[in-house]
Amino acid sequence: MRRICLDYGHGGDDSGASVTDDWGLIQEKNIVLEIGKMVESFLIHDRKNYTVTRNGDYFLSLEDRIKIANGEKKDANGIKKKADCFISIHVDFFASQRAHGSTIFHFPGSRGGQELAEKIDNRFSARKIKRRGIKVSDDFIDNDDEKYIKVVAETKPPAVLIETGFISNDGDRRILRTHAGIYQTAWCIYEGLMDYYGAEN
Repeated sequence: MRRICLDYGHGGDDSGASVTDDWGLIQEKNIVLEIGKMVESFLIHDRKNYTVTRNGDYFLSLEDRIKIANGEKKDANGIKKKADCFISIHVDFFASQRAHGSTIFHFPGSRGGQELAEKIDNRFSARKIKRRGIKVSDDFIDNDDEKYIKVVAETKPPAVLIETGFISNDGDRRILRTHAGIYQTAWCIYEGLMDYYGAEN
C-alpha cells in the first residue's frame, strides 16, 4: 500500500508567516495544521496509508522532516518507514497585497514531483481557486526561500511544497480563515493525490 507523507510547515516557536487583522492574529503554523488535519480525515475515510511529520504545535527541523519522509526517523506516530510521496503544506507572505493565489513547487528533474504538482494544481484550477501555477526550485534565488527548497530537494520520494495562498492578501486570508476555505483547499490536495496514484497505476 502506498504511503503518503504529509508535512505541516513550521510549528512551536516558529509560527511562520503571521498577520493581525480585525479578526485577530492568524499564523501559518495553525492554518497548515488545519488544512493537513482535513486532508488526513479524507485519507482515513478512504482507508489510505499515510504519515505526518508533526501532529501538533511543536517545532520540527527541516532535517527531521526529510528524515521522516526518507524512512530514517520515526514519524509523529512512532513509525519509521520511507514514504512514496511527500507533500509539504505552507502559507505564503509578501509585502504587497497584489500577491495572491496558490503556488506549487517541485524539484527540477523530478518527474514524480512534477506530476504530483500538476495533479494538485489541476484540482485547484477545476475548483476555480486562484493559482500562481507550478514552479521548480531553480526559481528560488534569495536566502529567505532556501529553507523551502530543502524539503523538496533532499527527500527521496517525489515531493512538492504547496503554498496554499497568501496570508498577506485580504482575499486569500479570508478564505483561509473559514471552514469552507480550509475544506476546499484540503479536498483539492486529496483529489490531486488520488489522481496522481491513479495515473501511476
